[in-house]
Amino acid sequence: MTGLFLFVLISSFMDHSKAAVKPWVTLDPDWKKIFRGSSVTLTCNSKYTGWEIQDYKWYKDNEPMYVNQRTLTIDSAKMRDNGNYQCETTDSERSDHVRLDVSDGLLILQAPVAVYEGDTLTMQCLGRNKYFEKDSSFYKYEKRLSSTGSVLRLQNVNSKMSGQYKCTRERATILSYKKEDAWTSLSVSDLFSVPVIKLVQSPVKEGGDMTLSCDTALAPPRQDTGLRFAFYRDERTVQDFSVSTIYSVLSTQLGHSGYYTCDVRTPSGGVMKRSNMLYIHIHELFKSPELQISPSQMVLEGEDVSLQCVTTSNTGARLLYTFYRDSQAVQGATADSRYLIPQAGQEHSGDYMCSVQSTDERVMKTSTDGNLLVQKLFNSPELQISPSQMVLEGEDIRLQCVTTSNTGARLLYTFYRDSQAIQGATADSSYIITQAGEENTGDYKCSVQSMGGNIQRNSTDLHILVQTGTDQPQIELRPEMVLLGGEVVLLCESRNGSLPIHYRFYHDGTLIGNRTVHEKKAAELTLTNSSLTMAGPYYCDSGNEVSSQTQLSNIISLHVMDPEADSHITMTEEEWIIVWPVLGTVMLVLLLTFVLLFIYQQKVAALFTRCGQHQPNTDKTFVKSRDRVGETQSNEDTHRSESISMDQGEYSNIPARGRDVSYVYIDINRLQEASSAPTEGNGEYSVTYTTVKPLGTRHPQETPDPSDIYQNFTAKDH
Repeated sequence: MTGLFLFVLISSFMDHSKAAVKPWVTLDPDWKKIFRGSSVTLTCNSKYTGWEIQDYKWYKDNEPMYVNQRTLTIDSAKMRDNGNYQCETTDSERSDHVRLDVSDGLLILQAPVAVYEGDTLTMQCLGRNKYFEKDSSFYKYEKRLSSTGSVLRLQNVNSKMSGQYKCTRERATILSYKKEDAWTSLSVSDLFSVPVIKLVQSPVKEGGDMTLSCDTALAPPRQDTGLRFAFYRDERTVQDFSVSTIYSVLSTQLGHSGYYTCDVRTPSGGVMKRSNMLYIHIHELFKSPELQISPSQMVLEGEDVSLQCVTTSNTGARLLYTFYRDSQAVQGATADSRYLIPQAGQEHSGDYMCSVQSTDERVMKTSTDGNLLVQKLFNSPELQISPSQMVLEGEDIRLQCVTTSNTGARLLYTFYRDSQAIQGATADSSYIITQAGEENTGDYKCSVQSMGGNIQRNSTDLHILVQTGTDQPQIELRPEMVLLGGEVVLLCESRNGSLPIHYRFYHDGTLIGNRTVHEKKAAELTLTNSSLTMAGPYYCDSGNEVSSQTQLSNIISLHVMDPEADSHITMTEEEWIIVWPVLGTVMLVLLLTFVLLFIYQQKVAALFTRCGQHQPNTDKTFVKSRDRVGETQSNEDTHRSESISMDQGEYSNIPARGRDVSYVYIDINRLQEASSAPTEGNGEYSVTYTTVKPLGTRHPQETPDPSDIYQNFTAKDH
């Protein structure tokens, strides 16, 4: 019943909240018609109760106004300000529109934007200038209403007062008085809707819960109105006026059948509305059950026990039965009215009861408690560990399962680590672990059972910790290559070692962070906003309290990429100050090199010109040369010589066989004295070249003499 009550309250609150999501617009001053040039402020109102800051949007004639404030102020109204205004917030739908009329006339009849049942209505007949008389006349559909001055007040209005209203007022002219009139329409809105009475659960059967709700909805601008609710059965009050919208009955009886209605009113009683009429009939289903226990309420461990839930149904409805021990269900809702306990154990002792319910779970009845006592065959065991629960790697551990038997029955013992059996059921009540390792760490317990296995009891868990040092950790980068400014995660993990494990992270030999883990997982270190200086080698080490030595990991490198490095290079002003002298020096060296090469080329060209008279007159000459500069140095003296030689190169474009061809080999040497100092000025050059005679000048079968093939020429130049 408590859960049902909360459900109804929450549902009612949610429905009420949903109705309040829609905002509404109010005007200040609260007149829907104003003169041109007047000022008015529009406000977007909402029942939002959250923590987030709300954004506001305004619309005029369904077009956005691009105003994001809660209020919209029109300082000097113009005719173009006529229109329908709406607003909305971040978490709401758009409000209903509010009509603002700007008049350029001489007389207007002002009325509030919104009028609700029970309000006191004020209307004002307002003239543009001071030439109007003070008194005004008010009419509804040409029927004159009682008023004072230029203001009309109507108390406790209702929907019947909606309609067309008019006011008249005399205005002084130059020659006489002229009567002016103004019209407006008035609509009185419902303060709240007609209530509806509802039955939360239907049908209602005897013994079940009944909850009625009286539902209505307040107008959004009047959500703060405190309504009162009353419930009636057969015109008799069953719950007087209160703020509660529900009426609940626990464990309904047949007398709760009847016609139900509800009333809703304002605190003052000025507005009251009655709901529809709802008839409710209560049905009786079955009698309260009785619990029967056999063979008796006291048995020995190993005996079978039967529990029977007995009831009678007046309607023949299908029933479901549930059995409980110490208020906890031991057999869920089924069609079986019996609950069997085969080979009962001491854990089956307790207070039992049963419940009967209909298949739709609308009606439930419970029996009285019945106590069942099962006597023990032996006591619960105790696990004893020696030398202690905390040992070092390599030590022996002895586990002893200790219990006492009340009947002298033969018992079997089983040992477990982390719920997995490590020694099966035997008559040995001890278990020995030799040279314990880290794999022997865990939660241990033992169980004792009778020879038939039908009775079993477990000891409480004891934790054994075998302490070991850590092994070499492995370091991992995710990712191993990252863009400049990205994020990198370093993972360091030792697969073995007693917890907690302490990890330290290093970058290029510098400690950058440490972590301690208390479970078997990798330690993580996150590097954010990576820079180029973060590139390089990383490694980690691990250790624990068992050993004073730490284990070093492998080394892994991080690569940091700059996506803009390949597209352009930018330098600061300070960098340009350094670069410009370097660039100037390089340019000067290149210029000097070019000048020296040019001078050298001119000298070589002149030398070739002098030697040209010795070249044979042939059709074509193919020459290819390469400059080579070599240095020689003796063991005793540091004499240097420079030589410029023309290497014989590879030839191309060779004419076909049978044509005269001249091949020329030229050797140019610079003559200089053997001295440790370089020679200044122009040195003396020696030129030697050889020509090969064409094949046509010799007999084909004749073995050529070298002097016939080669012609050597030597020339010197100073």
